[in-house]
Amino acid sequence: MFRVIGRLQVAPRRYTKYIVRFSTKWPENAVRLYLVSTFTSLFPGRFELKRAGGEGFIDVYLWSGVYPYWFSINRF
Repeated sequence: MFRVIGRLQVAPRRYTKYIVRFSTKWPENAVRLYLVSTFTSLFPGRFELKRAGGEGFIDVYLWSGVYPYWFSINRF
């Protein structure tokens, strides 16, 4: 799941990228959980989620657009 939580501000009344929080339930046997997407290029990259209780989350700065994404467990 994702949610826009804000925007980066570079000057008064001037904003750039969106701050987007991705989160998912942390699987029981998972050691690491990754967000995989083409946020930065045409090839998929991965970002490790932080664990908070039974959920994993990460905040990513993104330009407006449509991005495919998925979550990967323990390895890419």
